[in-house]
Amino acid sequence: MTKRLLFFLSFLLSFSLSATRTTLMLPVGITLPLSQKPLFLFDVGTVLLKQDQFNNIPRYCKIISQSPGHRWELTQVLPWCLIRMSTLKKLQRTGPEDGIIDYITQHHPVLNKQTTKGIKISDAIKEILCAASPIIANQKLLANLISQGHEVALATNKGRATIDRFINSGALIAAHYRFIFTCDSHSNPAHHIFYKKPSQIYFEKLWEVIRNADLATVPIIFIDNEIKNVQAAVASGMIGIHYISPKQLANDLKLLGIAIN
Repeated sequence: MTKRLLFFLSFLLSFSLSATRTTLMLPVGITLPLSQKPLFLFDVGTVLLKQDQFNNIPRYCKIISQSPGHRWELTQVLPWCLIRMSTLKKLQRTGPEDGIIDYITQHHPVLNKQTTKGIKISDAIKEILCAASPIIANQKLLANLISQGHEVALATNKGRATIDRFINSGALIAAHYRFIFTCDSHSNPAHHIFYKKPSQIYFEKLWEVIRNADLATVPIIFIDNEIKNVQAAVASGMIGIHYISPKQLANDLKLLGIAIN
């Protein structure tokens, strides 16, 4: 009985410590609270926007229904993609989302010549994949930071075309951001060379943009839901926040001495 009680108490203690453990990561030389207003670098997917593809299934079905004579072939796109998964994963690692969709629609025997109501299937699929809704709590936090005079920017692995679709749909507001850094804003698309987080080159190019914006002398707070991306940002000299939830993000900002109204 005593052993069970001790085990239960140790479990509660470990749970309590893990629940209060900060997800804030500081590079060498940074002390708290911050003495200058920082630049905030937000990731997009999962942090600012929610992309729920299950809610887009009816739109996929609509594309199929509007393609008479090819409905059966269109339903076979998924098995066709599974066979080529290694190629698709490579495209995902090395470039923007549009490259994956373009590859599928150009190489698939039906999709490469299909249109629906005059719109290329590839363009229709891109619109569907970019359907997203704002994460309200984090969007409010971001607007709060801007109202206090903080500089805010985006640092994402998504391509610029995807970000533009988010902006056109109203899911993101372009005016909020000092700059928008994407996986293709610093690369060489003509030679199919792209750099993504957590690549060291990605952060080197990101620092170039920060310097060009005259913000290199202020603290840089990098917010991302992928721990490996946050670790790479900290290694490059940024303050990192591993995003888990809106409440945790607000708490970590308070630890940095940043008031959230």
